[in-house]
Amino acid sequence: MSGLNLVDVRKLQIQDGDVLTLPDDVDHATLSEFLEQLRQLKHNPKVTIVCGPVDRISEAQMNAAGWFRK
Repeated sequence: MSGLNLVDVRKLQIQDGDVLTLPDDVDHATLSEFLEQLRQLKHNPKVTIVCGPVDRISEAQMNAAGWFRK
């Protein structure tokens, strides 16, 4: 299999409440395309998308998403 490394294959089961992290350098066009593909997989998913490290999410954003920092 040229060009495909099976170690890189992952099964994603995106559910409401999930946090999806994307690289810091994702441009607006790529993010828009990703969101459109996500909507096709799951109608109006209730997920949080973070570009970069998850620790960038503020406590207020976590609380709004139903999370609570301990």
